[in-house]
Amino acid sequence: MTTHTQDPAVEWTDLLQELSGRRLEAAVSALRQSARSGWPASRDSVVSLVAYAQGRISADEYAAQTLVSLGLADPQTARALLHSVPSPRRTTPAQPAPARPVRASMDANAGSEFLMGRPFDDFLRDGSI
Repeated sequence: MTTHTQDPAVEWTDLLQELSGRRLEAAVSALRQSARSGWPASRDSVVSLVAYAQGRISADEYAAQTLVSLGLADPQTARALLHSVPSPRRTTPAQPAPARPVRASMDANAGSEFLMGRPFDDFLRDGSI
């Protein structure tokens, strides 16, 4: 894990420049929260976030790329892991499993709004972000 002291909005300005308005605000908010929780973004993870915010990749693709950028899985394993978890688009809603910590220093809820399988625009419309 790399320690970044610079504001993600400044550090990744070259990647964030294609976003504006609420999309930019939401992306910067997610990057700042990730950094505060001890998981600063990598260049690859910001590229994925911007692609997701612009609608170029799906929520599943974003989640898989996030697992890879965190070093938690390779691309094939990440896709398999995500498809083994019920998705609101694939199944009827079920009771969520109790959250269990992945690592003691990781905020298990950081970025969870992006991993729910909903298009990014849904978050903007309903005010979740």
